[in-house]
Amino acid sequence: MLLDNCSLDIAGVSIAPFVYTQAEADWIHARDAGVIPASLFELYIRADEQLPPFAEQQNLTYDPIKRFKSEPWSPDADKKARKHFRDILISLQAALDALADLTALTLTGLVSNLAVGRAQFTAIENWLTKPLPKIAFVVSPADHHLRNLYERLHPLVHPSGSDRE
Repeated sequence: MLLDNCSLDIAGVSIAPFVYTQAEADWIHARDAGVIPASLFELYIRADEQLPPFAEQQNLTYDPIKRFKSEPWSPDADKKARKHFRDILISLQAALDALADLTALTLTGLVSNLAVGRAQFTAIENWLTKPLPKIAFVVSPADHHLRNLYERLHPLVHPSGSDRE
């Protein structure tokens, strides 16, 4: 089938564009308060810095419609977009693993199968699939922080509603 034989009368196409241009206020506040180390914040920033060039290169990737409409495209844009996307994923994965190590250090033994030096965010993800045990009569500071971590991470890792997929 040739492109000339195809119907190119498209009613509409929508995508969700990347809209972050700077670090979110929660991350900045956590860094300034000393809650997260500077190295973790830098991983987050590195991921944010990759978003604009990724979106730019993604817009320059080839598709037959661009050729038909004489829109600009670049033959190496796909390769560059994949490189930026890979860097985003590496930075985000490193940030999650650093969070797992910090959790293992500060809440030692409270998250099942989470060990210091293993950098396994999957252990935290599995821990979040189960409800927290009932609070004991005496609540330790670690219990408070564990509950706080659970309540903040659970909706992000296991969302409900339309975000579930």
